[in-house]
Amino acid sequence: LTREVMPMTLHERRGRLAGRAVAALALGLSLGATPGCGWLADAEGRRRATLEADARRGDAAAQLALGALLARGGQHLVATEWLRKVAERGSLEGQIRLGESLQALRRPEEAFLWFGRAAHKGSAEAEARVAECLRKGEGVARADAEAMRMLRRALRQGNARAMALMGFCCLNGQGVARDDGAACKWYRASAA
Repeated sequence: LTREVMPMTLHERRGRLAGRAVAALALGLSLGATPGCGWLADAEGRRRATLEADARRGDAAAQLALGALLARGGQHLVATEWLRKVAERGSLEGQIRLGESLQALRRPEEAFLWFGRAAHKGSAEAEARVAECLRKGEGVARADAEAMRMLRRALRQGNARAMALMGFCCLNGQGVARDDGAACKWYRASAA
């Protein structure tokens, strides 16, 4: 029998359906479909509605996911409401994402406080964020020595943001002696 007349197995049918979904996504994207339009918007809308319902019921994971989704869409004011709920419960990721949204809203003092809370619990990402705030003087008085201390804590944990920031500091001689070779090393490490 030829392949056309032989019945497909369940796995083959699933594979074809999955292939069609991937092809439809690729076609939609190639035709200029972007999140927020057409069938992609429908899927986003359903996901958001589900997240909102779960978030209203107090599901911390849904609150975090909804806050992150809103922040990615540039809706930082609404995102902060959901992110604050999980951040206040002690979620490290919630505290960091809340800090990011607060920075986007140009509230650096409050952002620094949330990054600091997560850093105090040992989050390398938050330590790198605190170091960045201290280096730039965003939300806190500029303090290069303290920035380098926090940056080194994040580096010991292998944080890529901290590695890139150390590369920047080495390249520009901020908090450390200017060293192009060390800057290159840190930039490469952050990209690995």
